[in-house]
Amino acid sequence: MTIGGLTDRFGERQAAAVRLRVETLPLGASATIAEGLLLLDPEAARSFPVHSRNLTQAELDLWPYPTTISMRSAARSMPPAAVRSPPDPRPSTSL
Repeated sequence: MTIGGLTDRFGERQAAAVRLRVETLPLGASATIAEGLLLLDPEAARSFPVHSRNLTQAELDLWPYPTTISMRSAARSMPPAAVRSPPDPRPSTSL
């Protein structure tokens, strides 16, 4: 980082720009996908957005959605992802 035009505590302007090198810890790994119902037809299931940072690979667990419940009523009654648990301990598919 280079900062020019600085003045010291006595009001004197620095003759040259100040150069600093800053090192920070890397950001932690994360991955996010849309919360709530994500309905995927066969074509959409091949490509949907997953945003990631500092990942080389990830595992995605999938569960089938019960067909006996309407999608609209399920979307209204679904709790936030932070308090939701998987519908069954074992996913039907893992990628």
